[in-house]
Parts: sequence; C-alpha cells; structure tokens
Amino acid sequence: MNPEAAASGNAPNRHHRPGDRPPPDGETPTSTDDLDQWFHRVASSDREAFALLYDALAPLVYGVVRRAVADVATAEAVTTDVFVRLWRDAPAMKLPSGVLARWVALDAHRRAQDWKL
Repeated sequence: MNPEAAASGNAPNRHHRPGDRPPPDGETPTSTDDLDQWFHRVASSDREAFALLYDALAPLVYGVVRRAVADVATAEAVTTDVFVRLWRDAPAMKLPSGVLARWVALDAHRRAQDWKL
C-alpha cells in the first residue's frame, strides 16, 4: 500500500481485503526480526519496507478490527487508518524489539473501539 495514497483515501487494495487469502504454500511466518528491521526502515520513509510490513501485518490488523466492527467497509477504513498512523508516526516511535505485531494489534483494537462510538 502506498502511504500517500492511503492517507488520501486512494490506496490500492493489495489483496481485496487483508486476511482474505492464506499465505502461499511453503511461506513461513514473518519473524519478529523481519518486522523490526522493516519498521526501522519505515521510520526512514522506506516505501518497500512499508509494503512488506503491510503484507505481513494486514491480516492481523483486519482480523482484530473485524471482530470489533461488524461492517466490512468500516473494518477496511479502520485497517487503513492503523497503517496510515504507522507510516506517519514511525519516525517518532520507540518500540522495543519484538513487540511491533502486539503494538499494532492493540492499536487496531483501540481504533476499532473508537470507530464504534
């Protein structure tokens, strides 16, 4: 997902909906080391790293949001919001190694709760 397009609402929908497809056969789960490395690159405005993070974390984010929000369109909007925030705030974020996926899942849950209000 292009961060600028996501922020403007014109993000390409990479996989229709995050979580709609299982990982290809033989693909191993993304390691926390990969996530940490990509996150540090995102903090330096690396679009390729952002796309890798999106592909790795979008199913998690969408799944968390979808459990809290009944409407598919709203769940997609919240998911986009989570990733726009990640792109925008990454340079200032100081996360310990190995916690990015948990932080993103918690952020997704909180944002979904906010959208329900």
